Amino acid sequence: MITQLELFKILSYNPYTGIFIWIVNLPNGIHIGDIAGSPHKLGYINIRIKGKTYLAHRLAWLYMTGKWPNPEIDHEDLNKVNNKWINLREATRQQNLFNKTVGKANKSSGIKGVTWHKRDKKWCAVIRLNTKLINIGQFEKLEEAVKARQEYAVKAHGEFVRETLT
Repeated sequence: MITQLELFKILSYNPYTGIFIWIVNLPNGIHIGDIAGSPHKLGYINIRIKGKTYLAHRLAWLYMTGKWPNPEIDHEDLNKVNNKWINLREATRQQNLFNKTVGKANKSSGIKGVTWHKRDKKWCAVIRLNTKLINIGQFEKLEEAVKARQEYAVKAHGEFVRETLT
């Protein structure tokens, strides 16, 4: 793994733009001033250094803090290429998963964990905590289910909560 000092010697990171710039010429055609990185198949930016590929958001964390993130980095705005320092935060795997958009099963309500239960003709609110699915309850009105789910989510997930489609 590259160290912060080694990173400082080859790349410059702009925390306001989230972009890395090469500050050395490399034999593979990279020149001083070139933007570092290329798109990863999952949408992130990869940067290859000395034969090893790193995710740019993890390098940004190392560059700014001097340590590798433990264990993950969350893009607060969900934009995988937005590596501005203000958009990055250290997170556990579970916290990172909390900050995602609504899945296909929740399109009826637009709220994670709130779906229409056809058989009971009620809105169901659920939440996943540490791999366990917790049933919050069934509600006559969508607004009641949404409120119950959001209150539970805020208590459980804090700042990583993303409940709506937006």
